[in-house]
Amino acid sequence: GEDCSNKLVYMTAVGTMNNCLGGASLYVSIDELRSWQYVGSLFSQLGQNFTYYASCLPPPDQRDRGDNIPPGSKGYGGHCDQFGKDCRMWECPDFFETNTPGIQAFKYSDQARERFQFAQDFYVLSESQLTNYSLAGLQDGQDAYSGMMDGNFYPATPVDYGVVYASKSFQAADKRRLWLGWVFEDSLGCTELCADGTPFIREVLQWQGAQTLMREITYNADTETLRFYPIAETRKLRLGAPLYDGHFLLHTHGETASPVTQLLLPEEHTYDDASEQQITRSGGAGDHAAGDSMGGADSPVLGPSHPGSLDRSPSGRRQVEVLLNFTLQAEEGELRVQDMDQLHPFEFALEMLTGNGTHTRIKVNGTASVPGGPANRECGDVRPAPHLLGGERWSCVHTAAVWVDREHSGGFSKDSTQGGPIKLPAAGVKGTDLSLDVWVDRSLLEVYAFDGSSVVTSRIYPLPVVEERPSSVQTPKHSAEAGSPGHVQMGAWGYQVSAKWGPGHVKVKAEVHELGSCWIEGDRD
Repeated sequence: GEDCSNKLVYMTAVGTMNNCLGGASLYVSIDELRSWQYVGSLFSQLGQNFTYYASCLPPPDQRDRGDNIPPGSKGYGGHCDQFGKDCRMWECPDFFETNTPGIQAFKYSDQARERFQFAQDFYVLSESQLTNYSLAGLQDGQDAYSGMMDGNFYPATPVDYGVVYASKSFQAADKRRLWLGWVFEDSLGCTELCADGTPFIREVLQWQGAQTLMREITYNADTETLRFYPIAETRKLRLGAPLYDGHFLLHTHGETASPVTQLLLPEEHTYDDASEQQITRSGGAGDHAAGDSMGGADSPVLGPSHPGSLDRSPSGRRQVEVLLNFTLQAEEGELRVQDMDQLHPFEFALEMLTGNGTHTRIKVNGTASVPGGPANRECGDVRPAPHLLGGERWSCVHTAAVWVDREHSGGFSKDSTQGGPIKLPAAGVKGTDLSLDVWVDRSLLEVYAFDGSSVVTSRIYPLPVVEERPSSVQTPKHSAEAGSPGHVQMGAWGYQVSAKWGPGHVKVKAEVHELGSCWIEGDRD
């Protein structure tokens, strides 16, 4: 900006703990970045809840921090503990205009020992006209940024349900708001941000941490939330023709105890005691195949029947992009009156088959209504063109959540589940072309549900056999994958999809693309 004398004024926000509250302190420079002066608060925890000040500020006899607890240790400063439940220090603040005029976003990173995800990034939205920089300059404790939408406090919303921290956004030349986050390690033995590493990380992985794909941030007016989705340029990483490109129908009609499954690409195994490649096609426990190909020649399974399948996947399908779309079809002629008056559970999933019985399940579940019911009419109970859904009316999704289930991921993977709710419009969304997109980069998974409405970044470590493992690296007790010599070694990971939906069938469109490295020499068109 400019001051009254038309001199350039630079402003920046720095993550702080001020009076025991997490915040972003505002600094200005009027001498071309040679010096900076503190002028107040851009945004803080008070902007989310005014009661925090009374609960976070310690009693006078504790303000000298004379409690003999070392700085940085749990309990230091009483309620001023920066890793506490309520009062925390913020890091890596980010403040920007969204792609919708009049809507601003503030993002911060914080840490809390009581929270399942110790380190996490959050954002808060506000109407632009409520931002008032003079409030910061008054030094009266008020924030310049309001954190309010439609007259209400905007709740702190996770940027990502997974292992992403310290993210930052910037504006591209074409005005897109682009975002990049740091992914920390999350293997067995890791605590908090795994800053000290583990023997496995130091001696087997021999690297620590990574960056996410570059994501574009857009504002969704229907839910008043932000969407995060990989930039279009990511498609330039695709190598050649798809490994799989087809569509099929999963016959889920009726109450089934197990999901109905369709194999996309099989696992390919090699054995220590065999010279030629062995092939195993496997699914999750209790799953059963009941899918009909609807694509004929357009739905190839490129596996062992195609000798060049591994040549087409230099990474052994460990570096792929999986794009899935699910449509909940209702068997309209068989629906009962009681079916129309209630919400029905649904689930659809991608399962990664990573060898020796290990697998990671990535799923979306929730509830949906069927055509003819009162809840469905609010969603838009209209009859589409026959070529879209065979003349059926829409089902409507009313609640949804996305999860990465690592219980059977094996190796040095943790067995916890990551994820959370997907915010939907109050009337729900039509149950057609519901997206679940996954980018796999060996140990790193990026999961985008409903076009990036919710995101989970996760880590899995289903290691193959290591013949000479360092003595300091202990074999996980729960893992067959990290077993003794003679176990199967993976040639390629496999992928399959599954679904559960009692009132009808699930139509699936699937693509799997091999991805190359982002490190290139010269320009790529």
